[in-house]
Amino acid sequence: MVPMAGGAAVALGVGGANSWRGGGGPGYERISGGRRPPCAVGVDGGRGDVLARERRATVGARAPSADSLPGQATGELERRGVARDDAPARAQKTSPLAVLCSSGSRSESSVQLLISPQKPSLLLTHRRSESSPPPAIMDLSEFRLVNCRFVPDFIDQNEKAGTALKYAYKSLPPPPATTAAARAPPDGVKRISRLPDQHLRNIVSRLVAKDAVRTGALASRWRRIWRSAPLVFLDAGLPPQCRKNPIWRPLLQETLGINNAVSAILKTHQGPFRCVQITCCYLDMNKAQIKKWLQPIANKGVQELAFINRPWPLNLPLPASLFSCTSLTRLHIGAWKFPNTAALPEAAGFPHLKELFLTSILMKDQDLAFLLERSPVLEFLTIISSQTDVCLCLVSHSLRCLQLGLSSLGDIAVADAPRLESLLLWMTQRRGTGGNKFSRIKIANAPNLSRLGYCNLGQHQLQIGDTIIESSTKVSSSTIIPSVQVLALEVHFEVRKELMTVPSFLKCFPNVETLHIKSMKVDQPTGKVKFNFWQEACPVQCVQHIKKLVIHEFKGSKNEHAFIKFIGQRAGMLEGVVLVPCRESWYMCSESSLHARMKPFLDVKWVSKKMKHIRTNFRYSPTPWNFRMGIDVSCRDPFDLDNALPTDASSSDE
Repeated sequence: MVPMAGGAAVALGVGGANSWRGGGGPGYERISGGRRPPCAVGVDGGRGDVLARERRATVGARAPSADSLPGQATGELERRGVARDDAPARAQKTSPLAVLCSSGSRSESSVQLLISPQKPSLLLTHRRSESSPPPAIMDLSEFRLVNCRFVPDFIDQNEKAGTALKYAYKSLPPPPATTAAARAPPDGVKRISRLPDQHLRNIVSRLVAKDAVRTGALASRWRRIWRSAPLVFLDAGLPPQCRKNPIWRPLLQETLGINNAVSAILKTHQGPFRCVQITCCYLDMNKAQIKKWLQPIANKGVQELAFINRPWPLNLPLPASLFSCTSLTRLHIGAWKFPNTAALPEAAGFPHLKELFLTSILMKDQDLAFLLERSPVLEFLTIISSQTDVCLCLVSHSLRCLQLGLSSLGDIAVADAPRLESLLLWMTQRRGTGGNKFSRIKIANAPNLSRLGYCNLGQHQLQIGDTIIESSTKVSSSTIIPSVQVLALEVHFEVRKELMTVPSFLKCFPNVETLHIKSMKVDQPTGKVKFNFWQEACPVQCVQHIKKLVIHEFKGSKNEHAFIKFIGQRAGMLEGVVLVPCRESWYMCSESSLHARMKPFLDVKWVSKKMKHIRTNFRYSPTPWNFRMGIDVSCRDPFDLDNALPTDASSSDE
């Protein structure tokens, strides 16, 4: 039985002594005769090269309705309202998947049918021995339905998780391989064949698996080269659409061959594994295969692994065998339920892990603490769209960047992180559970912290040492973090109580050189502040080192103008101001209104002699956050999204 997102999983068997029947669990029952495992989808049941074994044939037959399905499955379909003439409109969003299992004395085969209400034909994936030709039309008369299971459509159920996974795909590191080809000299000499095997393995290891396999067509010698060369395998390199659009992932019917390819490559390659990325497979339909995949991955010394469930359900248990991959240096996992870390063996951990991405993970606070404890050299930790509130007490002498995005935060305490350089928060919300409406960000010991934000003054409560920073806080040496050079704040300029807190924040970071302010939308304004407020609340020392001021989502309000005017008259080293207008406020703005909103800047007496420009950067839509750039410690300003990696090709939907 194979569950599929957006459809039904149907297991069928052939009558006779070797028939199997789906039971209440994930296994099969034999109708009669001796017991043997079924030939199911994703299992490597044939011989020869995986590409030679995979065959497809289209049967020009009309998709069967529930009336043509026998017994219990018909009743199940009727209860669900699927594939009947009188089915409701919502049923058209699902497509039953039928899996037909048959075995013969001379060959084994596994056949998958996609029964689509939109397309009245059946797509078959037929796998036989290498010598068996693909049939034009398959005889299904001996097959019958034995089980049926429905899985809800993923995108309709959880759009947030779908968005998070797209960020996860965009955050994958580039593989340590190349697809570029060099042109050979036109003299016809086969120089590459003269190289020893060790050099050939080095060459092949720099190719993605699909190209590495193709080298076997050059000569018999090459066929054994790729099997022993360090493997770089990305299942996203198989569908051509993934190569054009990094966040595109195949639909249900397009993954049937990918599962078989993953199984064959992991099984036949001798290792070692340099990089393995499994991000296209619907892993809930291959529960039995997951452990079989992870075992060779661990045994063959994988260094970089991306293991992202695709994509429903979100609570699919992550196999504990993952923690036996002790050679990992990079790990990206997504859409899993974390195992019980208290039950893991003492040796479980990642002694060489430096980069960890967790996307849509269901985990407890102690699980996150376990990961940090068992990753002694971890440098970069990113959590995207956690399924639970993120609560963390950071004690790490190796971590350089902590990045939290699209998550609700509990208490984040930087207790002892001497190497931490970046604490980045993007689109985070206050805690989802508990009585405290604020998420407390506590910084105790982070002497090298240079990049901090976005701190939302309406949702985050900053604590430095033992002091909570509020509007009435008296700043002292114990509440100052002099190492921060790039600071980003989210401010509701029309909420007076928040504005009163801004000066206290600026006093705590006196050496800030780049200040990002995101002007948040306010439904109910609660008051304005006069220009004198900034002069009285902020001494010159607060802003004297600011060289660049960026106002995101600039709306042109009086409070925004007052703040910019204050910076201009106090920041003696200011070199430039960048305004990123809010599209809703400026898109339909007339030319006269535009001049009226910009006119106050003409009256500003800029104290800095280095002040060069006020630049306006109009965007049709906000530039999305770049998690890959966030962990790049060589990037001085991760909030400067204009310098983010190109995202045009990856911004379209599936």
